[in-house]
Amino acid sequence: MADSGTRTTLGRAVSSMSLSLPEAIGIGRSILTYYGIPFRARRLQRFYAQFISPGDLCFDLGAHVGNRTRAMLRLGARVVAVEPSPVFARLLRRWNGAQPRVTILEQAVGAFPGAMPPLIGWAAARTDDAVNLVPARLAGLLLVGAAFLLPGADAAGALSAMRRCHSVPSGCSAGE
Repeated sequence: MADSGTRTTLGRAVSSMSLSLPEAIGIGRSILTYYGIPFRARRLQRFYAQFISPGDLCFDLGAHVGNRTRAMLRLGARVVAVEPSPVFARLLRRWNGAQPRVTILEQAVGAFPGAMPPLIGWAAARTDDAVNLVPARLAGLLLVGAAFLLPGADAAGALSAMRRCHSVPSGCSAGE
């Protein structure tokens, strides 16, 4: 798991955002995936250290929850984090916006200017859903379990939201 300072910062940033329940579940799943695996951050930083020196300019395209951005910043790099999802871009700004070495852009990167055709976006989201099917269900169940343990949390509502989110063809992170 991330160090306690990181956990406190991440938890405070997410709890201060106004999110729908499916968005909160999706973000929680992503945070568990990218920050909840022991030593993952150190391994990522050690990997990037082969290529990044202090002061280098790095790009994190599709920054998501910012685990790569954070690793690059820890190595002393200047980082341009590009994230098309408004929810995740907002999260990145909350976590890293005060950093003078990071620029966060809420947009997509592609070969051509303009918007992505809806069919391509849909296909990309479905591929993401298929790859993350089992981890998403497990993370959802962990979050529902946590809701049972938190005083005042609506565990039944969390379970109902997880069922709704996971019963439709598109997942909560599909941008729809």
